[in-house]
Amino acid sequence: MSESLTRNFIIESIRAAEDGAGFWATLSTEFAVPREYGNEILIHNGSTVDLARSTLPLVVCHNTDDLNIGIVENLKIVGQKLKGLIRFGKSKRAKEILQDVKAGILINLSIGYQILESHFEGDDLVATKWAPHEVSIVSVPADPNAGIGRSKNSEKKLMNTEKTPAAGANSRSASNPSAIVQKERDRIRDITSIGSRRGMDVEAQEFIESGKSVQAFRNLALERLDDEDSSASPASHASVYMGRPGIDSSGFPEFSIKRALQALKDPRSVDAGYEFEVSQELTRKLGRKDGHLLVPIGYPNLQKRSMNVGTIGAGGAVVPSNLRPDLFIDALTVESAIMDLNITTFNETEGTLILPRAVSNPTANWNNLDDVDSIAESDAVLDQISFSPKQLTSMTTLSHKLIMQSSPDAEAMIQGMLAESIAEELDKQSVQGDGVGSKITGITNTTGIGSIEYANGGSPSWADIVNLEAQLTTNKIRFGNTAYLVHPLMAATLKTTEVAANTGVFILKDGMMNGHRVQVSTNVPATTVVFGAWSEFVLATWGILALDVNPYGATDFAKGNVKVRAILDLDVGVRRPGAFATLTEAVA
Repeated sequence: MSESLTRNFIIESIRAAEDGAGFWATLSTEFAVPREYGNEILIHNGSTVDLARSTLPLVVCHNTDDLNIGIVENLKIVGQKLKGLIRFGKSKRAKEILQDVKAGILINLSIGYQILESHFEGDDLVATKWAPHEVSIVSVPADPNAGIGRSKNSEKKLMNTEKTPAAGANSRSASNPSAIVQKERDRIRDITSIGSRRGMDVEAQEFIESGKSVQAFRNLALERLDDEDSSASPASHASVYMGRPGIDSSGFPEFSIKRALQALKDPRSVDAGYEFEVSQELTRKLGRKDGHLLVPIGYPNLQKRSMNVGTIGAGGAVVPSNLRPDLFIDALTVESAIMDLNITTFNETEGTLILPRAVSNPTANWNNLDDVDSIAESDAVLDQISFSPKQLTSMTTLSHKLIMQSSPDAEAMIQGMLAESIAEELDKQSVQGDGVGSKITGITNTTGIGSIEYANGGSPSWADIVNLEAQLTTNKIRFGNTAYLVHPLMAATLKTTEVAANTGVFILKDGMMNGHRVQVSTNVPATTVVFGAWSEFVLATWGILALDVNPYGATDFAKGNVKVRAILDLDVGVRRPGAFATLTEAVA
C-alpha cells in the first residue's frame, strides 16, 4: 500500500523550543484511526517509521502545490509517538497563520503519510512500515464515517511534552471502552444500511448477532450480485455498487462546492480544509494525478452560462438582499430526457467497467432418448461491452459577490448550474454522439441497431411506426421498458397526422404512441424518431466532479470574476443493439 493518507489532531498546547526558533509538536501516535475497512494503527518505533525525509514541509490544507508556510524538522520517536520541531516561515501568510495558532483560532493539524508495509489483525490494518511526507494546518477535520480524517472525539492531541499524558492515551482502541462501544455501533449501522439497500435484512441480522465484520457482509452482497439474473432492474444494480467498499458520495454530506471555489479563488484561505481533505482522499482512492479539486457527487447535471449578482436571471436573484432564495425560479434549460427513461446506471465506477452480453443463446432440440439419439451440445456465444472514462466539460463564469455573499441556497444554485449544462450535453451525445476523438458513441451511431426510412420531404405514417416497433420484436426484445424519443417538431407533426385518412385518430395522443410513452427532447434530430428498450442503455459515471478555477482572465480579473471549469468522467453504451431502432427521413 503506497497511497497518501492523512491523520488529524487538535493543537491543545505548544511548547516553544529552548532557542525560541520553533515549537515542539506530537505529530502522530498509535491511536487507532477508523478507515472504511476497519481501524488503522501505525506502529511507532525506530524500525517502522521511515524518517528518510528528516525535514517535512508545513503546508495549508494538504495543498502541496502552494509554497509551504514552514517546516517540521528534528523528527524523532519518543514513547510510541512521532515528534518534531515546527518552525514557521517569515512570509506574511506564515506570520498570519502563526498568530491564529497562538490565539487558538486554528487548532487542527493533519499529517500526510504513506503506508509501505502492513498486515491485518482481524478488521484492523497494522502498518509496520510507514513514511510521513508533510504536515498541514487545516480548518475542519473530515468526518470519520467517510474514512477521511478524524472527529473531535477520536483525534490525537498535540500535547505539551512536559505534561503527563491522560490515562490510556497510548493504548489502542481495544482498551478504550468508549471506542469499543462506538466501533460496535458503527459495525451494526453499516451492516444494517447495506442489508436494507440490498434487501438482505435477514442476513444482516445474522451477521450482526454472530459478530462478523462489515467487510464480510459487503463480500456477501457482491456475491449475491454475481448470482442474480442478468435481467435485474437498473435500481438493483446501482444499489449494490453504492453499497460496495469504496467511496459513497452520501458519506460527504457537508462538502461545499461554494466553499471549495472560494479557496481555489484565494489560495490563502483556510476555510476549505474539509473540502481539500475529501478531495485528497478521493485522489488517493481513485489514483488521480491531474491536480484537480475532486467533488464527491451522486450525479451532477453542461452549456456555457454566466452568473452575476447584479443581473436577475444570471445569478443576481439568489442574493438575500434581492429576493427570497426559496422563491428563486431557475433559468429554463433543456430537460434531461435520457435520465428520465429508466436507463441502467452504474454510479461511482472504478477502473474499466465490463458487462457481458449474449450474442446467441444455446439451441434446444427434440430427441428420442431411448438409446437412439444423443443430445447435441450447443453453447451460448458471449462477448462483452466495456466502459472507460470520457471527459464531459463545461465552463462558466461566477462573480465574486455570488461566491462570497450568496445565502446557503446559492450552494444548490451553483451545483445546479454546473449540473444542468452537463445533462443537456449528455442528452445530445447519448443520441447523436459519433465516438470520434473523446466523444461518446450515441444510439444513432451504434452498430447493429435497427433502421428504417420514411419518404423524403414527407412525415412518418402509421405504417412506419408499426414497422419501427417490428425492428425490436424481430430481435426478440420484449416490450415493457420501451419508449419513443422525438424532437418537439416531430411530436407536433405526429399529433396532427391521422392513423388513417378521415378517422380523427392521431398517431400521437396524450403522450402515447401505439401504447408506448413518448419522451420529447430538443437534443434529438428534428427528422428522427428513436424507439427502444431503455434499460439496455447504460450510463456509467466515476463518482466525482473535477473543478478548476481561473481568476486571471483578461476581463474577469478586472471585474473580480472567476471562470470555473467542471469535468465529469462518464461513458455510455448499448448492451443489446437490437433493442433500439430509428426512423429517419430518406435522403433525396
